[in-house]
Amino acid sequence: MTQHFTFKTESETVEFAQSLAKKLKAGDVVRLLGPLGSGKSVIARTIILTLGTKEKHIPSPTYTLVQAYDDTTTPIAHMDLYRLEDSEEIFDLDIEYYLENGILLIEWPQIADIHLPKNCITIEFAPSQENSDIREMTLNGIEF
Repeated sequence: MTQHFTFKTESETVEFAQSLAKKLKAGDVVRLLGPLGSGKSVIARTIILTLGTKEKHIPSPTYTLVQAYDDTTTPIAHMDLYRLEDSEEIFDLDIEYYLENGILLIEWPQIADIHLPKNCITIEFAPSQENSDIREMTLNGIEF
């Protein structure tokens, strides 16, 4: 089931992510797709904060490839696969642990799709054609 959303402000995106976080459980994989600056990191950070991390700063995993949060209600790995050159490199990021015991939030997941479960949750952002501040989002894989 494909669901469409339009967010006019970042706070609307945050409210959506807070609600989504409460629906996630161990084994869930959230694929975050969209151009730079589209809202992927806002979604990931909000989910991590909503699930209880005590971290004050939630950095982007752009350079580290993965940031792990084991102080949340369910362990979370926030991954950014933009810089991966081969799909097999995802196994160096402890993906198996989070597939079994935690939640995976993956930005730029396309390179590793072959290794991800078929039932992933996919959030795809696209800039609005009418207004660059508005975000259009498509959600698949979870009832909202």
